[in-house]
Amino acid sequence: MDSSDRKLEATRLVDDIESMSLEERFNTYEETTIKGRKHKGILTCGRVYVAILHIIILMLAGVLLNYGLSEGSRSPDGPQRSWSPVQGFVEYKVSTEHATDPGHYSVYSGPPSEEQEEAWDRLITPVYFNISRDELTRAGESFENIIELTEGGYIASLGVYHELHCLRNLRLYVFRDRYYPNLTESQDRYLKEHLETLRISAMCHGNTAINSYKWDTETIDKPLTKSNSRSVCVKWSSIEDWSYSRRVFYVPPVRWPSQNQAS
Repeated sequence: MDSSDRKLEATRLVDDIESMSLEERFNTYEETTIKGRKHKGILTCGRVYVAILHIIILMLAGVLLNYGLSEGSRSPDGPQRSWSPVQGFVEYKVSTEHATDPGHYSVYSGPPSEEQEEAWDRLITPVYFNISRDELTRAGESFENIIELTEGGYIASLGVYHELHCLRNLRLYVFRDRYYPNLTESQDRYLKEHLETLRISAMCHGNTAINSYKWDTETIDKPLTKSNSRSVCVKWSSIEDWSYSRRVFYVPPVRWPSQNQAS
């Protein structure tokens, strides 16, 4: 090996070898050559290792990307979901609440009472809110025959409040002897129409929590639902607080078509 080959070999060394002076490299040719060969072998193995590592990383990145895209198409937060002015304020929590005890009534269920009436009134008070033209446009809503508020803006409601409104009306229908003693045909048809809204919502959200069944200890021939499933639910106060901050009256003052034509 001539001097030019020695220089080439020496310049391939890194780290501690590069810290040596040029004179030291030539004076320790034999030792340097041996170290260089060993180090060259190490670099070769290292390069192979790095190449394999990069391949693994790229494969994992591809898997994660495909998973993310598939999840995005299935997730309620995927690209097909319409924008809503409340979505940045919604918080979530894990819930184990289940309506599996037929003898237990919440403040919203069971036979009618004054306490129940007040609870339902509070629940649906912010059913309507004032939405701006820009917000409607961003949400992809049509302006055809849209109802305007007299104070400006437009009347809107969140889907969950529309569903609660439907549920409340079905409750009134169940106890129609109390709330609709003289139920008309049009009222009967109107109340029953709310069933479809709730069906669509239930099938849209598709609750996958597991329900199992047990025998009623009192009437052994009647199975009862039971569940220990956990669900990720919205923190209701986060939606309710936002809704109250934007609410309009339950019977909001609106501009009727005749008023729009006159203006």
